[in-house]
Amino acid sequence: MFTNRRSGPILSVTLILVVALFCACGGGEESIPEADRQAAVPALGAGEETSPNLAPEPDKVVAIVNGAGIKAEQVYEVAAVNIAEMAARGMTFTKEQERTHRILALDLILDNQILMQEAEKRAIPVDLSVLEDQIQSLREQQGTEEEFQMYLARAGISEDQLRDEVGRRLQMQTFAKILTKDVKVSDDEARAYYDANRDTFMTQELTEASYILRNAAETDPEPMRARAREKAAEAHARAVAGEDFAELAKEYSQAPNAGKGGELGMFPRGVMFPAFEKVAFETEVGGISDVFETITGFNILKVTGRKPSEPIPFEEMRARLKLQLVAEKESRVMQEELVKLRRTAEVEILDPDLIPDDLPAEN
Repeated sequence: MFTNRRSGPILSVTLILVVALFCACGGGEESIPEADRQAAVPALGAGEETSPNLAPEPDKVVAIVNGAGIKAEQVYEVAAVNIAEMAARGMTFTKEQERTHRILALDLILDNQILMQEAEKRAIPVDLSVLEDQIQSLREQQGTEEEFQMYLARAGISEDQLRDEVGRRLQMQTFAKILTKDVKVSDDEARAYYDANRDTFMTQELTEASYILRNAAETDPEPMRARAREKAAEAHARAVAGEDFAELAKEYSQAPNAGKGGELGMFPRGVMFPAFEKVAFETEVGGISDVFETITGFNILKVTGRKPSEPIPFEEMRARLKLQLVAEKESRVMQEELVKLRRTAEVEILDPDLIPDDLPAEN
């Protein structure tokens, strides 16, 4: 069994991900000094600025669960991972939404800490050979031994602390397997789910097309844009007059696939520029579009085929569906266990900013 010893520096974002967010950044059964209990994170002073991804006071204890402290840095880093993933998809956040992400991050950390503590209480064994394999894998990912040591230094932990945290993750994985060992899904259950949700088991609609592009950016001088528009119109007139579209693409197109006659093959929605996709899926098979503009220039498109959306047979979905339904059942089992453990857990949130608005802050 891995002892729940006091860990020193908080793990970095990278390491948090490596150990699947199951790291313990507090003192387990060791008590938190009363001074830390009273030192909740203060509000920023007037005019102070801070990145929403960085804790203003990283080492400040912001919550305590069964005597184990959770520091601000861990909460902010877990929240930052989620924010970064959604920002990469073009989402933006208000300060209040960033705060919501930190509240959710703390809730996740509390759940993980509670489960970890229960796994330790039950003395769940850890396969030491698997543990060493994972440490070795992390070592090899960094390259040389020197790079591995630099990696640990950047994370602010020792190799022993890394081994301890990975051990905790493995212990929790074993605990989860014990709790969910009887979870099964029959073919009949999978079939019933499939029949109730047929509309979700459909192939994507596909369009096959070829195109001609004359390069022109919005910032290009108007004479250059006019020339590109003129050449596109010339190619379009010859195409609608019946000339071979592939040969016209080889002659006129400035796209990378011009030598292949402008062929794009089959593609679904969501992979082309919106303006291009709109024309591609609205033009009839065999039809040639008008000249239209995208951010790359002036285009002409010929639709050569279309494959409509159609149902995916149950037999093709059965294995994937059973895995999905097993995962859902396992998640429910874990949530039920968490509900029971939460009832008896002693949780204290010290930072008022991390208390959900629908819960009163303690005075």
